[in-house]
Amino acid sequence: MHRPGGASTARRYPTPEHAGYNVAWSPFFPNELAVASAANYGLVGNGRLYVFGGTPAPMRMYDTQDGIFDVAWSEVHENQIVSASGDGSIKLWDISLDDHPIRNWMEHSREVFSVDWNNIQKDLFASSSWDGSVKIWSPERPTSIQTLGAHQGCVYNDRMR
Repeated sequence: MHRPGGASTARRYPTPEHAGYNVAWSPFFPNELAVASAANYGLVGNGRLYVFGGTPAPMRMYDTQDGIFDVAWSEVHENQIVSASGDGSIKLWDISLDDHPIRNWMEHSREVFSVDWNNIQKDLFASSSWDGSVKIWSPERPTSIQTLGAHQGCVYNDRMR
């Protein structure tokens, strides 16, 4: 795997016992990569956030009680990553810290399948869920800023451009 526009040498980043769901490149460091993963292909079991720094050995690993389906790097804080989980939670991680997320939101009623930071208003991000909603968040707030009832079915993806 290589960063778009980067060297064409393919690298492997192993995620043992976890299926990779999504990857996100750091907007600050060209060799840093976050990987969302889930045990048992996301059907049941734990999740793990991997952070790689250009080598096959992860710089950081964070375990969760449910699969992680998406990750996105903060557009303003070089060490922060937001993750989307199968239990309906959204977690904000600081990779300069070892263990737990620095914030945990639990407003979606079903799996959260996508998170994305806003490229214009960089202190906001969106989440989309199988509960049919898209929510707008700020890391500084304990609850979502806005909930959009997208439609009756699952919302698999959101983009804040």
